[in-house]
Amino acid sequence: MKRFKFIYFTVFSIIFSITSAQDILMQDGTFDQCSGTFFDSGGAVDDYGTDEDFTITICPDDPLLITTLEFTDFEVPGVNGTNFEIYDADTADPTQLLGSFSGDLADNPELELISASDENPTGCLTIVFQSATFFPNPGWAATIGCREPCEDTTATLNQIVPSEFNTATQNYEIEFFQETNFQINPVFPPGNGNSSQYIWDFGDGTPPVNTSVPIVQHTYESLGNFTVSVTIIDDFGCENDVLQI
Repeated sequence: MKRFKFIYFTVFSIIFSITSAQDILMQDGTFDQCSGTFFDSGGAVDDYGTDEDFTITICPDDPLLITTLEFTDFEVPGVNGTNFEIYDADTADPTQLLGSFSGDLADNPELELISASDENPTGCLTIVFQSATFFPNPGWAATIGCREPCEDTTATLNQIVPSEFNTATQNYEIEFFQETNFQINPVFPPGNGNSSQYIWDFGDGTPPVNTSVPIVQHTYESLGNFTVSVTIIDDFGCENDVLQI
């Protein structure tokens, strides 16, 4: 019976080690993986240390993929020399700086999803962290992932209400000074994220309008023939000019 307990404990220890090995603590080095959690040097429980100066690079484990980080926790005050930077490269190339971040997640909504760009030949992200000589903080946790390069997003027109479709000219006719609803149906390929932004250009000289849903209202205040165009930017930063109306 004792022998059985010993064997069971050994197997459990091996499984535990394999599972934990996916997590990365902040340090100098390069890691190739598309899973696990990226923590500050204190891990899931402790604060990061004082007077730290680390540069880490996280790359995809498949050269055809692109690295992503989804931050679930972030508390890094940017005071007294504390610095947290992310680069769209496999080095801390100043020309590829995605941003310098401080505060918490509410102060940095971009950290909800950070992705290397399609133009990045390595698909890697590099993070530089320097902490102050006193007052450490909880730090961060980010889910490591990978995505496929951007694919084309498409869309079809759902409705323009109120309007009348002129079959002779193949144009929609809208009364000016009348609030009109424009709605499209986007189709996202498996390799893209969900939509984060729709940019509507109504062709009448008014500023483009950004929405987080595929519907918008607009009022034309002059007569004319106008082309409405819609650009979709998904949560990976993939941008597609999807429709002209």
